[in-house]
Amino acid sequence: SSDAVNMLQTGKAQEGITELRSILPDLQQAVLSARQMVEFLAQFKVQSKAEDFDCIALLRICLKQVARLHRQSPFSSELRAHASSVILKGYSSRLQMVFFNLILNAAQQMAPRRRLTTLTVSTAEEESDGRRWLIIRFTDSGPGIHARHWRRILDLGFSTRDGGSGLGLYICKRQLREHQGTIYVQESTMLVGTTFVVRLPLVMDRVES
Repeated sequence: SSDAVNMLQTGKAQEGITELRSILPDLQQAVLSARQMVEFLAQFKVQSKAEDFDCIALLRICLKQVARLHRQSPFSSELRAHASSVILKGYSSRLQMVFFNLILNAAQQMAPRRRLTTLTVSTAEEESDGRRWLIIRFTDSGPGIHARHWRRILDLGFSTRDGGSGLGLYICKRQLREHQGTIYVQESTMLVGTTFVVRLPLVMDRVES
């Protein structure tokens, strides 16, 4: 940190070394997380057009990817799917990023709690507005989001997590909009957890490129 550097420059070597040692675990974790993220992003393929894909299979893949990133944390997840497969048409790589971001965000929010935490991803279908929708709920046992932040949580640059970029959920909202979908906070209780809901049309009129 800058304080540690200043200590070293002003001759307070021992204090500077102690300060550097105290932040070393955080620096190591940041480097590890960045390396893991680069490895993950390298898996994505570039799609030139929309294609059919299995949304349930995509959710399973994302849950496994985040589980690998947090294998040393007291974090567990489960998928409660209403069907063995649900075929959608769209850009699977973009929706994979959406699902990965939502699952990773939940894992990061729960990590500081230092106890066994759980993320449950459940799916269902419903009909509204003259269309059939795939409903995906992401329910975590994290710290919760205060009601006054429910609308802002999807805004660019807004984050309730220390050090958060405020990009992940905003990107999710943009990508889902391109697939005629939506995302919102269904419920959240402080110190209990949060449920995000993603709605995707089972039949899309047109997918934006």
